[in-house]
Amino acid sequence: MARYGRRYGNFYGTDAIEVRRAYTPPSAPESLRVEWETDRTATVRTLIYLDRALYGSTLDESAQLAMRQRELHLIELFEAGYLNWDEEIAVGLLASIPGDRVRLSWDRPSAGDPTEYRVYWDAGTGTIDYNAAIAVVKDTGAATYSWTTSRLDDGTYKFGVRARNVSTNEETNVSVIPITIDTYPASVNDLAHSFDDPTHTLTLSWTESESSDVAGYRIYSNGGSGDVDYSSSIGDVATESFDYDMTGLTGDYRFGVRAYDASAQEEQNIDVWIDVTVDAGDLAMVPNAPSGLAAQAIAGGVIRLSWRYNTTIPAAEGAACDEFHVYYDNGTGTVNYGSSIGTVDNTGGIMTFDSGALSHGTTYKFGVRSVAASGAEEQNTTTASATADTSVPAAPTGLAGEVIP
Repeated sequence: MARYGRRYGNFYGTDAIEVRRAYTPPSAPESLRVEWETDRTATVRTLIYLDRALYGSTLDESAQLAMRQRELHLIELFEAGYLNWDEEIAVGLLASIPGDRVRLSWDRPSAGDPTEYRVYWDAGTGTIDYNAAIAVVKDTGAATYSWTTSRLDDGTYKFGVRARNVSTNEETNVSVIPITIDTYPASVNDLAHSFDDPTHTLTLSWTESESSDVAGYRIYSNGGSGDVDYSSSIGDVATESFDYDMTGLTGDYRFGVRAYDASAQEEQNIDVWIDVTVDAGDLAMVPNAPSGLAAQAIAGGVIRLSWRYNTTIPAAEGAACDEFHVYYDNGTGTVNYGSSIGTVDNTGGIMTFDSGALSHGTTYKFGVRSVAASGAEEQNTTTASATADTSVPAAPTGLAGEVIP
């Protein structure tokens, strides 16, 4: 027996049934197609449960279920044995999956002839408002009753139930049951990508998770072949985009994105991914990095940079250097490579660059990067530092002169 569930595109499963993908077919937008693999024999059926009710069974390893997009559903897949499988699967369905609704249950009082039960809650405030019932359940004479909330956000809620009779007299018990909702976040949507040739940067972007408590997103990759490896992320971001340096990488890459919440619960979708194929021809050629970068303070608070570029060394990926971009940290300690402060043509040999007047006594850090005629810029992070100096020495004293033979 195996278990597999889906919630807003989030999947939960075991090794017995490996779901390969789930998607909405373009030809049938009001459905979900699920495909899986099992190690069962051809005569063992897979049972499909939708929202804990038997939906159907199949000898295939795929099924198409009728449902509207963005609805909340739980899907379970079971390998059915030959004997007593009804008893086996009837216990604890999806017991390990956090829910986002609350089901209250209570017993009918032994006296008082109630005609209805009124349900109250605190709406997450900590104090139940007994002046405004959120539901009314009619008494039918049954021994037990239940009522289920609609979908709730993560948080702790308090609920109470009071009986009322035909004369609308309501008892005033203050029994309260606290319930904590802590669900996986909803998955992201609309995963897309762009590629910047000069920097070899792949940018992934997506529509944010609909959950209100998302703390961030983890990015996963297949390393250039096969399916996405969700055992180790390649990035962790707080916003809906991620830049990935693909310098020197080629292959058929597949990237996936998962949301996680403040409790570090990560949703388990396997159907939000995108394929990116990169070959050597897609990568813009970049020149070698300059060498011998040095910085020296000169008059007026100016810092002079110098460096070499050896044109006899073959370029890293076949491109010649056309010019150099100069960057600095503005005294912060971290060079800002997002905005250059100057451009120097490649004239060969030793090249120099003078900064503008800088603040006296402040140490500045500089970087220089080679740029090809195509605009492709290499990404070295070598830096040189110097302290700006606007001071002048004191004038000499005791000046005298005499005539000598």
